Amino acid sequence: MAEVAEMAAAAFEAYEAYLLLESSVGRDGKDVKQPVIRQSWLDDPGAGLRHLDRILRGQPPRIVNYLRMTGSCFTQLCDELHDLRHTDNFPIREKVAIYLQYVGQGISERKLEEDFQRPRSKVNQTKSLVRDEIIRVLYSKYVTDLQRAATSHHLNEKHVQGRHALSWPLRGAAVPFDGVHFPARVSKEKANAYRNRKGFTSTNALLACTLDNFITYCFAGAEGTNCDPAVLLNVRDDFFSTLSIAIDLHGERVVTCFLADAIYGLEQRVMTPFRGIRYHLKEWIGLRPQNAHEMYNLQHAKLRNAIERTIGILKRRFKELRVASECDIENHVKNIYACVALHNFIKFHKGDIDDDYLEDSDIDEGDDGADMKEVRDFDDMVAAGANTASLYQAALAKREGIAQEMWTAYRQARAARGDPIP
Repeated sequence: MAEVAEMAAAAFEAYEAYLLLESSVGRDGKDVKQPVIRQSWLDDPGAGLRHLDRILRGQPPRIVNYLRMTGSCFTQLCDELHDLRHTDNFPIREKVAIYLQYVGQGISERKLEEDFQRPRSKVNQTKSLVRDEIIRVLYSKYVTDLQRAATSHHLNEKHVQGRHALSWPLRGAAVPFDGVHFPARVSKEKANAYRNRKGFTSTNALLACTLDNFITYCFAGAEGTNCDPAVLLNVRDDFFSTLSIAIDLHGERVVTCFLADAIYGLEQRVMTPFRGIRYHLKEWIGLRPQNAHEMYNLQHAKLRNAIERTIGILKRRFKELRVASECDIENHVKNIYACVALHNFIKFHKGDIDDDYLEDSDIDEGDDGADMKEVRDFDDMVAAGANTASLYQAALAKREGIAQEMWTAYRQARAARGDPIP
């Protein structure tokens, strides 16, 4: 007890000494409290540029790790965002680097404040300015315009005519789409609405892409409790009207064929796989299709794998999309749109060294089986948007026709190689 008392007395004396340092004696002989002037450690306005220069002088993998793109692609990005206000004390490239490190590495505002020697209020303001400018400039140019650009559909036709010449007999552009959950931080009042079936709060988004992994459609902001078909139903008219018409290599208008997993409803323009038949690519290792339905599912999985791979690359490139953001849900949704625009920008300008660092076991392979257990069997009812059972039966007949056509082509190709199917 004596030792404790001595320690308490010593602590009290130290506290009194600290108070004496912060006070002085006034003219009336009384102690007058004086403000304690603390020098800010944010006293080096050039530290941010030096930090960025150290990154850009490093090896290409280091640059991509920090900025999620090569140095030349970063320079092009700064040129595209030239409308950002440039000042001598805060140049554009430093502002862009702050946002890229935030969404790419998920760095907190405190760490950005330390790395770039900028006040936290300025860091937060910069993130918002750069994000809004990316959405205004890049999203319209590299996502919205890409929906109508012939080049994106040319990539599709080239892909179908090449690796999958026998895979998909429909003439036109194949557009795979799927839903994806992005973790989000919401208030307690909204938590139940945004809590998904896995137990964490998220926003559900709808993405569509070309077979070469350019994202051509994005809708984000749906509550996490919504299943994927419900999200599609909310934006159905806009989604199909935007992507339904493509331009082929000859400049002719062709109807787009949408590829979806079994959770969505089968329609004449939305082809889903056959239920109860082997589907995922990992299930086909070392095996060959034995009938028309297996052939259809295999080739459907090959083409639809583009959207799963695109979602995986998007999440691994931008950590902001893999973890619950420190910003509110409204700003988080804006970050999703900005990341989609940056993804297309990087691909368009070949801003990746390669995709090897993105392609590992962490890439999202989808969770169709889990969804199918908890969502109604949409194949057992008239598909959303098909107002009559006759339209649904027509969609079933169309899918069966595609399967038979692929199976016939496959058998003929095997026979031509001297390896006929018994």
